[in-house]
Amino acid sequence: MFQIHHDAVRPSASTLPFTATSAPPGDLVEAIRHFAETQPERRALTFLADGQDETAALTYGGFDRAVRALAARLQADGLAGERALLVFEPGLDFVVAFVGCLFAGVVPVPAYPPEPHRMAHTLARLEGIVADADPSVVLTSPLIRGFAEGILAKSKAGALAELTWLTPDQTGDADPDDWQMPSLTADTVAFLQYTSGSTGRPRGVMVTHGGIWANLAMSRAAYGLSSDSVFVSWLPLYHDMGLVGKLLNPLGLGAESWLMPPGVFLRAPSRWLALVSRVGGTITAAPNFAYDLAVRKTPAAVRDALDLSRLTVMVNGAEPVRRATVRRFEAYFAPAGLRPGVVTPSYGMAEVGLFVSCARAERRGGGLRVDAAALEQHRVQPVDEAAEGVDLVSCGVAWAEGVIEVVDPQTGRRAAPGAVGEIWLAGPHIAAGYWQRPEETGRTFGGRVVGAEGEGPFLRTGDLGFVHDGELYVTGRMKDVIIVRGRNLYPHDVEHTLDGLRARLPELRPGCAAAFPVEVDGRERLVVCQEVDPRRAPDHDPRRAAALMRAAVTEAHGVEVYGVVLLAKGSLPKTSSGKVMRFACRAAFTAGFAGGSMTVLARDLLADAPTAPAAAPGRRDPAATRLEAWMVATLARELGRAPGPLAAQLRGGAPFASLGVDSLVAVQLVDALEEKLGRALPADLLHQHRDLSGLVDHLLSEA
Repeated sequence: MFQIHHDAVRPSASTLPFTATSAPPGDLVEAIRHFAETQPERRALTFLADGQDETAALTYGGFDRAVRALAARLQADGLAGERALLVFEPGLDFVVAFVGCLFAGVVPVPAYPPEPHRMAHTLARLEGIVADADPSVVLTSPLIRGFAEGILAKSKAGALAELTWLTPDQTGDADPDDWQMPSLTADTVAFLQYTSGSTGRPRGVMVTHGGIWANLAMSRAAYGLSSDSVFVSWLPLYHDMGLVGKLLNPLGLGAESWLMPPGVFLRAPSRWLALVSRVGGTITAAPNFAYDLAVRKTPAAVRDALDLSRLTVMVNGAEPVRRATVRRFEAYFAPAGLRPGVVTPSYGMAEVGLFVSCARAERRGGGLRVDAAALEQHRVQPVDEAAEGVDLVSCGVAWAEGVIEVVDPQTGRRAAPGAVGEIWLAGPHIAAGYWQRPEETGRTFGGRVVGAEGEGPFLRTGDLGFVHDGELYVTGRMKDVIIVRGRNLYPHDVEHTLDGLRARLPELRPGCAAAFPVEVDGRERLVVCQEVDPRRAPDHDPRRAAALMRAAVTEAHGVEVYGVVLLAKGSLPKTSSGKVMRFACRAAFTAGFAGGSMTVLARDLLADAPTAPAAAPGRRDPAATRLEAWMVATLARELGRAPGPLAAQLRGGAPFASLGVDSLVAVQLVDALEEKLGRALPADLLHQHRDLSGLVDHLLSEA
């Protein structure tokens, strides 16, 4: 039963679908063994590397044999009770490695796969995880192992380089029958989930076997899931939404799961929905931005060929859910059979494994318009739908044994009705705390409601919200609140205002803005960073863009914008799940963007004039001139731009990324360069040399 104050309705939990002749399993390991015995030939997992053609597939019987073989090898190596770092590109190898660790009693530690063009950042993050988790082994693919060995040999990554790296070809010869069932309890740590935005010393959330099982029960009750459900996902499997929600969930239900890489969705969003249509998907999930992207990038002719009528749930979570986004998505895909109420706003976090709440089926799509000025004072004042205000989306209710409280963070007492407070959580799904951080665990997981003896402990989420009509509304993060002249502003509201400017400034990249406070002369001031794509606006003028952005924010929120920073495409720091890292933006701004990965195209502060990168000096070398001219012509053709203006920008030192050179165009340019120069070049060449001058110098020096 869920518990939420203010007279909320209490739906009951459902039982899991097992045969009448067998006892229900008590954890995920027992569940997978159960389905291997009762439905060994049923398809469990299918991976599509391009989102269209099957690359690999496993039945429940085949999956069980693969994970038991790996588990037997890990047990034979004496790794039970140890940690194993998992570093894989998308694919079923990761799935076998993760579940194989669970079968062996080894604690898997999923990690973001390395990116060649961001190697310094990747190594630093992996080193931080290794230092905190102290793993005994790295499980990885042959591709990543070969790549990493060369990099680590040249780097100062000591602890990571010293670990043993194992690949499937080294572990696949073990006998599945040698596997021994580990001794597991509800309190046994199943895996460590390192929060995707961790900086400095990362925090590992200890997710237990009991927590996973509770999450599965809650999800089943909330979304109406069963063994007949068909899961489709492009979400990264090293992140809680993809890992627990779209991988462990179907495995614990004995259902089918169809997986594709995140990069395929980003390149061709329509393939996500095409896969749902082809396999009869009933449940899928994505952050809010993905629903906007799918509408923009799916032509009507493609949409009309889809059949989305079998979908019952499309989870929308991991970032603020916009009512306008939900309505636009449902309206656009209605001709494909998408029913109203399928898009399901949800709330969750790593510290609970995943699931916290979602809207009840009959209330999905519900929302509330509130007075903006009152909300800035942490008061909830509903207004008529026709009135000016802020639209908020209901994240529904807790399910099964989950408990939600809204607490005044200053007094520790329950927030009064109509007041915004901190969201506190309790229930069997709550994680055991942070790995090797007892003090921080006590502060975050040990909340007690003042005046309510015996209630707790609660997880203090750090999220702000309120309860209205028995349903939870999330309004922002406590640490993200911007206080300007005593007024509380939510960063995502400011960022949403900038998103609304794209009709006048098409160069503004949607979902790529960060708003944060800085202290200037003893006052807190507002700064916004925004990625731009000049390819979408050939007449892009940084001064005009900054002026329009300032005016829009001031008109919408009544505050002055101290600084506007325009960034190159791909420069805004984000977590692996796509959340904007506002703290990193603030730190970079304070440091003057020195030595970081954020490429500043223009900076407009109230204290000075806007700046832009200085022009590069002219060239006289004929070979360089010829190669530059060829590259300008090639890029102009790929980007659909006029060669003249593009040449001026490139020769003026503009980074490739600022001109719309994405990964696809970069690969095409490298292929053309290989053919022209007659030699092999690294695939990430344009990430290593970010402007025309540097790239030409490199190519000629090698020649």
